[in-house]
Amino acid sequence: MGGSLLKYHEHKAFSPFSNKLPTPSQFIEEFNTYYTFLEKSGKFLESYDQKKLSGTIKELLNHIFQDLIDSSASEKNELQHFLKELYLYSDQLLDRDLKNFFLKPKSFHAQKLVIPSCQAMEWANCLFSDRYFTGKISCQTLKTLQSVVQPIIEDFRYRALKGNTKRENLSINDGHEVQELVKIINSEFEESGVNLAISSYHSCPMKVGGLAVELSVENANWWNDSYGVYNEGINTIYMHTDESLSVPKAIVYLTDVSEKNGPFSVINHGLEYLSPSPIQFLLGRIIGCVGRNKSSSLYDYYQHHYHKTFGCPKYREHFMYLPEDIQYNSHFGWDIIPSSFIEKELLDQENIQIGDAGSYTVFDGSRLVHRGGLLKEGERIALQVCFVPVPTVPTLKARIINRVKSKFNTSLIK
Repeated sequence: MGGSLLKYHEHKAFSPFSNKLPTPSQFIEEFNTYYTFLEKSGKFLESYDQKKLSGTIKELLNHIFQDLIDSSASEKNELQHFLKELYLYSDQLLDRDLKNFFLKPKSFHAQKLVIPSCQAMEWANCLFSDRYFTGKISCQTLKTLQSVVQPIIEDFRYRALKGNTKRENLSINDGHEVQELVKIINSEFEESGVNLAISSYHSCPMKVGGLAVELSVENANWWNDSYGVYNEGINTIYMHTDESLSVPKAIVYLTDVSEKNGPFSVINHGLEYLSPSPIQFLLGRIIGCVGRNKSSSLYDYYQHHYHKTFGCPKYREHFMYLPEDIQYNSHFGWDIIPSSFIEKELLDQENIQIGDAGSYTVFDGSRLVHRGGLLKEGERIALQVCFVPVPTVPTLKARIINRVKSKFNTSLIK
């Protein structure tokens, strides 16, 4: 299998670091083969085979990193910490990926649909083919949402005036207001068929499980270029894919959004174009976590940047030790060389979602390259919505069996 089109040794911010560890090619090839097979066929396997193949692919990942760690013995101690931490996070993400691959299809049905279910099926087809679809919430729902978020936004605006423009300062994802917003948007998406479309796409019942209220302002600079190696501007900044395979999202505009105030955009088939291999796809989604936790031995060693761990030269040096076959960063927007062919292709495929308040885009963030919130002027108020599986309620038969088992176990204890 091939690998990503991104060649980091050609980028000025990475090229000074030319060290490479030996490539454990056989293990990488086998890992890629197993990952592709399990992604396509995992849910059709028996539990015994799922468990056996899970052990095999996890062992292959262990072999890959053990070879890299052994080969790095003569290098700086921090490099070994980098590799061990990357392995830890990658192994945990692989567990989550496998759980997603093995998820058995479950039955579900539409409830209280006020439009024909064929609309939901059309949206589901868009998810399968393009990884996203667009729509608009009702005027009444929009007014209700705007009313609930108003005090939150006023607080955010005050923070922004004081210069607190980091993304985490202008976003909130918990509290009673957020819970109220979740109920409102879930009801809207249930009635319109959005939840049904997402459920069809994931083969299990889904609902809105959480959201974040976000204010984007023009004086924020969290997304700026921190490399500073090219005179030209980087036009692909913040293009990325998300970490989780099992959490589809929606962006809901609560203000009118034009090209100037941070529109959400999707890059049609961008991931297919970049074509990361399975192991690059795995590591690339988690690599930005290395050294970011305060408990990490590398926390004080790196210079920290929001969404841009790669902004630290020491981090880039460690990254460049990795064999090219596994080098990848899912938040690659900063890593595209200006005026390159790759930049042109990605920008040509970019679909900017301009829309009035109430417009939304539902998408699979792990498989669709996207970005948003990069303002030139004004402000943008939006909800970032996450969908989760609906908890299953045991059937009457299952409840009876569990009750009998409980009584039987109780009698054994006596």
